[in-house]
Amino acid sequence: MIEIDRKTVGQYTGLTDNNGKKIFEGDIVQHDFGTEQIGKQNAVVEYSQRHAGFMIKPLDNWMYCEKADCIVIGNIHDNSELLGGE
Repeated sequence: MIEIDRKTVGQYTGLTDNNGKKIFEGDIVQHDFGTEQIGKQNAVVEYSQRHAGFMIKPLDNWMYCEKADCIVIGNIHDNSELLGGE
């Protein structure tokens, strides 16, 4: 048996990225937010109780993760350096 840290297990969102890779809660994705203020950057996939759904969080903003127009580049447990200091 192998012991698993429950905090490192993310729920599947039901979405896949541009390459067909499954997107899980806690994944870090690269996404083009299409606005001058945000642009293309890394974001974290999180579940929002308030919005009752998975969302991607760049900087201090929330954006719905309704379509998988992104690329999974890691996760918060194994690749925290992708978040730039968080």
